[in-house]
Order: sequence, then structure tokens, then C-alpha cells
Amino acid sequence: MAGLYIAPLFINSPCVVLISELPPKPKLLAHRGASAIAPENTLVSFQIANEYNVMGFETDVRISLDGVPFILHDSTFLRTTNIEKVFPSLKDEDASNFNMSQIKQLNAGRWFMEDDPMSTVSEVSEERGVIYRNQSVPTLTELVEFVGATNKTLMFDIRKPPSDHPYEYSIRQRIVEDIQRARISPDKIWWLVDIGEEAPANFTPVAQRYYYPSDELLSNNVSVLNMMFNALSSDNIQ
Repeated sequence: MAGLYIAPLFINSPCVVLISELPPKPKLLAHRGASAIAPENTLVSFQIANEYNVMGFETDVRISLDGVPFILHDSTFLRTTNIEKVFPSLKDEDASNFNMSQIKQLNAGRWFMEDDPMSTVSEVSEERGVIYRNQSVPTLTELVEFVGATNKTLMFDIRKPPSDHPYEYSIRQRIVEDIQRARISPDKIWWLVDIGEEAPANFTPVAQRYYYPSDELLSNNVSVLNMMFNALSSDNIQ
């Protein structure tokens, strides 16, 4: 019997590895927060993700009609808020065509408890369920203040407004202004760029979508990639 316990120590197999020889675990960015177990892109979703020791957070930024950057993935509020009850005639309107005062009237968490999109609501405690049901759409400033307090990374997609929007050409500048006013180290902001573009001063540039030779990436001060896992070979990663 003792031999059965000792034997694995002498087996040369990829399935048997000493703890000291294990490679580092991959670092994780929480996609729209802890979106599988909490209403996506709400403050509580990012707070819960932080409890799981993630490296950082990923989200989506839009801009309101009165120039306030806010957090939302979809182009409308239909899927993730109660807009059908609050502004029924505007339920299909682009999210960027609302003032922030209107956006803050929407509930951004109740849908998760009612629709159970990830089949995880049965595991949500009664106390946490109350919190979920009382979430609003966060502003970028609110999220950045939270992330800054965690000293973790924030990466986001900028969702452009319609072509006739008053902030069509200044959304990037408004986002930078809000981040600069918040309490966060600039290098903790991972700013998505394509080769030839520059990230704002002191932000961390992150190449997206396309593969470039490593020397070209490095010459553009890019050391981080944001790509589909199947878009790179093991040689590319090396």
C-alpha cells in the first residue's frame, strides 16, 4: 500500500508535477465585472469580482447626451434595465441619446434577478438579491473611483455615440478628463489602441484585434495584447 502513495513521486508524467514547478496561474480581467453571478456592468458586479482576486476589470464606456461617460455594453438600455417601464416610448432609443439624469432613473439590476441569464440566481442570497435589485447605471467616474481604491487595472471599449451626437468627436477627451479627475494611477488604465495610435499620457497602451510582429509592438510602446484566445499561436505568445 505504501508503494501506491510513493509511486507518483517517481513518475515522469505531465499529469504529475511538483507544486514548485507549476507555471504561474493566468491573470484574469473580470468581463463586465462578475457578470455570471451579478448584473453586468453595475458597481456591485465589479465589487464582487474584486472578491475573487482578479487582476483587473473590463467594461464598456458610452457617453450621455449631456456629456457624461457612463457604463453600458449594449447600444440600448432594453436588455439590462427597466426602461420599458420608465420610458416606454424610448425603449429602443440609442443609450447615448439620454441625459445622465434620465439614465440614473433606470434600474440596472432587477432584470438579472428576473431573467436569470446565467442560471445562477438560485445561488444568490436574499441579502445580496436586495442589493442586486437596487443597482443603477454607473458613471465612469464612479467606476474609476472604485477601481482606483483596489489598485487594480481597468480596461474598456469605447462605444461611440450616433453620428449626430454632440459629443461624437469629443467622447475620448471627456473620458480622459473624468479619469484624470479620479483617484487612480494612470498606468492602471489599459487603453485600447491600434498600431500607429497613441494612448493618453501615462496610460498603458494595449494592442487590439490584430497581430503585429513583436518588434513593431515594442517600438510602439505596446507590451499588452487584447485578442481572442484562438487568434494567437503558441509561437506568437512566446
